[in-house]
Amino acid sequence: MVKVWFRCLDYYNDSATHNKAVEIMAARIKVKSDELGKNLKGTALLGKDGNRKAMEKRDTLDSVYGSMKNADKFYVKREVYKEPKDIDKFVDSTLLKEVLDEK
Repeated sequence: MVKVWFRCLDYYNDSATHNKAVEIMAARIKVKSDELGKNLKGTALLGKDGNRKAMEKRDTLDSVYGSMKNADKFYVKREVYKEPKDIDKFVDSTLLKEVLDEK
């Protein structure tokens, strides 16, 4: 599935197939392709490098770990739940790393 994501992203990012990719996605979620196209312009779809960076353990918001850690602090402070969560239990990048490390 991880490999397919990157193939789909290549298809989406290819100017020759971009419009078809948007049409396929729009049909799947039952919206007009021009509406979805407008929304996707503001959406960052991460490729291999972006995923690699996002999965690094940092306290910054450009890291999945950092984002979750900041959200966790927010929820504890707002008493959504009482004790901080162990972020490592919620994130497993094993499959991503396998694909990124392939030669």
